[in-house]
Amino acid sequence: MRVLGITTLIVVMLFSVSYASDMEVDSVNGKLQAMNKAKPCDFYKFVPLQKNDFYVTKAALYNKHKVKIEVEGENLDFGGCIDVDGDGMPEAVISDYHSHAGGAPINRNMIYKSNKDKIELLETFVGEFGEDAAFLDLNKDGKTEVITYVTWSNWGDLALRDSPATPEIHCYKNNRFIDCTKQFPQILRAEIESTLKETSEKKEHKNEYNKHPVLKQEYIGFMKGRALKYLALFSRLGQEKKGWEGVQKLFPDSYKWLKDEWNK
Repeated sequence: MRVLGITTLIVVMLFSVSYASDMEVDSVNGKLQAMNKAKPCDFYKFVPLQKNDFYVTKAALYNKHKVKIEVEGENLDFGGCIDVDGDGMPEAVISDYHSHAGGAPINRNMIYKSNKDKIELLETFVGEFGEDAAFLDLNKDGKTEVITYVTWSNWGDLALRDSPATPEIHCYKNNRFIDCTKQFPQILRAEIESTLKETSEKKEHKNEYNKHPVLKQEYIGFMKGRALKYLALFSRLGQEKKGWEGVQKLFPDSYKWLKDEWNK
C-alpha cells in the first residue's frame, strides 16, 4: 500500500473559505464539528502582546499559578480548554491561522499543558484550508479525543477537489498523543455509510453527466475519489479485502485505476 501523498492532518468541517468547493464536506464531519467541546475557562489568560493590523502575532498565555509562556504566530487566538488526560486539570488550545498567498490557508491548533511550575506544548495539529480540530470525549471516559481528517492527495490524476478525507482520532496516553482511530469503528462505519449515500446520489445523474465532456470528467474524478475513500476506510477497520470487494462491485470503472495507484 502506498503511503499518503502528504502527512498534514486535515480537519474537515463546513468550510467558510473560498476553497470549499475543492474539498468534500459530509454529514459525519459536520456533526463532529457541531459537537466540538473546547470550552471557555478561567484557568488560563490569553494576553495579546503584539499585533499586525487586526491580527495577534505574539501573545502570552498565563495559567492560574501566574506561570507564563509566550507564543508567536500570524493570527493567534485562544480556542478554549479541554482535558486530554482526564486529570481534571484543563489544557489550553491556541489556534494560529496562516493565510498563504496563492495557496490554501492552514490553521495550527496548539495544545498546552501546565502546572504550578511550567506551561509546555503537548502537540500541534495542523488543518489545511483554515480548519480547526474537533475536541470530543467520544467514549465518555473523561478524556478528550482530538479528531482530525487526513487528505489523500497526489493520487495519479485525481484532482484536489476529489481527494477524499478520512478521520484520524488521537488519544493522549503515556504522556503523548497516539492514533486510536481503531478504538472508534463507529466513526469509520458512519463515514462509509455517508460515502455510499453520496455515491448513490451521484449515480442517479450519471446519464446527464455523460452528455457533457467536462461534466463527464468531473463525474469520473468524483467516483475515483469515493472509491479511494471507501477502500481507505475499510483498510482502517482492518478489512481491506472486504473493501476491495466493495470497490469492484460499487466502483467498477475506478477499480483498475485504484489498484494501480494503491500498489505504488
